Amino acid sequence: MKRFSIGSAVTAGIMGTLAMTAMMYMTPLIGLPKMDLIGALGQALPIGLPVYVTGGFVHLGIGVSLAIVYALAFATWLPGSRPVKGALYSILPWIFATVALVPAIALLHSLLPAPLPYQP
Repeated sequence: MKRFSIGSAVTAGIMGTLAMTAMMYMTPLIGLPKMDLIGALGQALPIGLPVYVTGGFVHLGIGVSLAIVYALAFATWLPGSRPVKGALYSILPWIFATVALVPAIALLHSLLPAPLPYQP
């Protein structure tokens, strides 16, 4: 059995999050709607920091957490090669985001006051 490495899991989480974020922000280039998950996360948690700083930290934290969960709980028993295991695991966070996270963020946005316009 392979030994768990927190450093490898964190690195994989950072790299995966950066790759997914780049793909997410490039969707308008292929005709899909703009997805601003980082902005939505930042607006849902108004803690006094700029929206994209808050959202970026939350987004990165979620990505690293998902990588650690994968390394601890799923990597050893999912079938297939490493890429297949990663693809199978990615279905779980996608379902969670679609079913629970997006509606929760929408609910938070409906409860919060409208954000002030950006003023440089």
